[in-house]
Amino acid sequence: MLDALQLPMNYPLVERRDKLATLIHGQQLDGMLISCPVNVRYLTGFTGDSTYLLLSRNFSLLISDGRFTQQLEEECPGLSAYIRPAGQNLSQATIEQLKSTGWNHVGCEARHLTLAEFELIRSYLPTISWKALGDAVEQLRMIKDEAEILAIQRAIQVAEQAFIRFKPFVRPGESELTWHHRMEMLLRDGGAEEGSFPAIVALGHRASLPHAPPTKQILDKQEMLLVDWGARVNGYVSDLTRTCPLRNNTTARLKPIYDAVFAAHQAAVAALKPGATGSSIDRAARAAIEARGFPPYSHGLGHGIGLDVHEAPQMRLGVDVLLQPGMVVTVEPAVYLPEWGGVRLEDDYLITPGGAQRLSTLPQDDTAMTISW
Repeated sequence: MLDALQLPMNYPLVERRDKLATLIHGQQLDGMLISCPVNVRYLTGFTGDSTYLLLSRNFSLLISDGRFTQQLEEECPGLSAYIRPAGQNLSQATIEQLKSTGWNHVGCEARHLTLAEFELIRSYLPTISWKALGDAVEQLRMIKDEAEILAIQRAIQVAEQAFIRFKPFVRPGESELTWHHRMEMLLRDGGAEEGSFPAIVALGHRASLPHAPPTKQILDKQEMLLVDWGARVNGYVSDLTRTCPLRNNTTARLKPIYDAVFAAHQAAVAALKPGATGSSIDRAARAAIEARGFPPYSHGLGHGIGLDVHEAPQMRLGVDVLLQPGMVVTVEPAVYLPEWGGVRLEDDYLITPGGAQRLSTLPQDDTAMTISW
């Protein structure tokens, strides 16, 4: 395990809540109901589930149950909590606590509160007017603070060390599924809470599937192995992809495709700067691939990472969100050729006032990524 992982994490939770409370007040609302577990964690530090947060300028209350009494005390010192009794569900507890606030105008997370639950709460609180604040917390989460950036860097370190240890295990006669399980084990052994997502390990023609599930496909005469993986550390994630040429089987076809993807990656990174849009950066990468005579990827160029592996901002066609310093995004151009395979190259970048800083450190060239036996 990396020594850096032992450093304490100090997130500015009060500052985050104050920013959201200011936004709530600006919407002429008395308070807000936060129901998304990830957003509750972002605002309070609580890592459990089945817990809501009521928040206003001068009031915050976690609504939870007895399973988390001690955990709330440990993770959320200074925050008030209502522990619902046995026999009272979360919706009923929320209704009771909202009544006690005296709020008349309340915001909610329309993307996370189910219609059934919203209708139930509203039926018991007919005097409250509701306003959907959509992705209010997610907008705050786009700009990472120093502690978050450090956590992401740690997640990258763990993921990269796992990959370095993973490569020597790739040998003929073993399967995607075997390597998938090995990567998951190496991530945990290296200090990850879990993988950011189920690791993608795709051989040969299966590398043309952007989200290929692992199978019992065995390494034989394929010429590339695509690995897409990441680690979750202190709640924060990394997201990396490497396409590894298999030296003993590589043909001349792979090299120009790899070079096209590498050029697209470089073009995108050159365009990564404050004020650029996700759409413009995506177009730069696509143009580099098309200029070399290959079809560009079918997905977006990249996305934000943080507490979620896919979060704002998105970098794809049609997205005009402006990049800002403090955002952390992936860049993952690719070429997919069905029946042959695919090449994808993904790294994580911090947007800085002067451009972009690559947080991941693994080599990007095909020679360094080649696996031989």
